[in-house]
Amino acid sequence: MLDGAVSEWLFASGFWNRINYSLGTMFDQFEEDEGEPAVLVRIASELEIWVGSLESQGEEKVRFVCGWSPTGDAHTVEVQRTDLISQLIMLRSLLASAAANRNVLEFSL
Repeated sequence: MLDGAVSEWLFASGFWNRINYSLGTMFDQFEEDEGEPAVLVRIASELEIWVGSLESQGEEKVRFVCGWSPTGDAHTVEVQRTDLISQLIMLRSLLASAAANRNVLEFSL
């Protein structure tokens, strides 16, 4: 559903670490986990905050480190800020809708 760079950004930015810390969950990269409606609402709310932060930035692109080479060089990725925002809004809407319908979603991160 999400572009690979956007999914990477959610980890590199610390989004999932913050979610895991605040909710006591274990959403990890390359893992699958389920989200109950109450968890989905909280993730959607947190996404809203992060979208607001991104919208207030003036940079056209968002650049972040998403890994390291064997020699220790940083592997960086750039994504258009507007693309990142639109995909996060789409994810937030999906999560909020699923929670409102009392659905449990499986995350494949």
